[in-house]
Amino acid sequence: MRGQTLDRGLAVVLCCAAIPGCSAQARSAVSGAALHLELSVDKATYCRDEDVTAVLQLSCTLEFKNTGDEPVILDKGAGIISRIVVVPVRGGRPQPAEAEESLLTQMVARHSRRGRLEDHFVVLARGDTFRDGGLIAIPVRWNGSPKYPHFLLPGDYLIRVDVYTWFDTPGTRDRLQQRWKTKGFLWTKGITSEPLPVMVEEHPQTQNCQ
Repeated sequence: MRGQTLDRGLAVVLCCAAIPGCSAQARSAVSGAALHLELSVDKATYCRDEDVTAVLQLSCTLEFKNTGDEPVILDKGAGIISRIVVVPVRGGRPQPAEAEESLLTQMVARHSRRGRLEDHFVVLARGDTFRDGGLIAIPVRWNGSPKYPHFLLPGDYLIRVDVYTWFDTPGTRDRLQQRWKTKGFLWTKGITSEPLPVMVEEHPQTQNCQ
């Protein structure tokens, strides 16, 4: 069930680092609210770059689901991807954390709050979902090229994304939490998605992308 509106109830910057895994379910430390994030791919496109490199663009859907004990109030602009974590899979098994690659994105807030403030938020009852779109850009290389060694070679991977859900000030957060406390818990914590299997093809068709 989709959530109700509140009035009713890439450019990629490469940064290679080993980072710890995160849970796809975030839970509030001060309430019974909990939020789960699933990532799915709607379309995959290989964008031509050089003879031995390209960018794999994944048009994705981010699905936020309330898995807690109370309603969650979520900013409709919450689906801003801040980091993409890529985990190699070898022999059907994910590799250790030190093999992970972390791709940092340039975050752009896509929603301006014009008009009624309530229209920019959604209330999710337990089990309700809210979906938003996102674009993931992953640099890849072929032919064993040593150029750009941190670009991904053909093979199987798991990807997960870190998502920011709040871009306003702490003062605004506290004020809205107090105003809407009878409607639900205002969610402002970041969240990490469930891992998603992705295969980098060895000989994909490429195209010129904007």
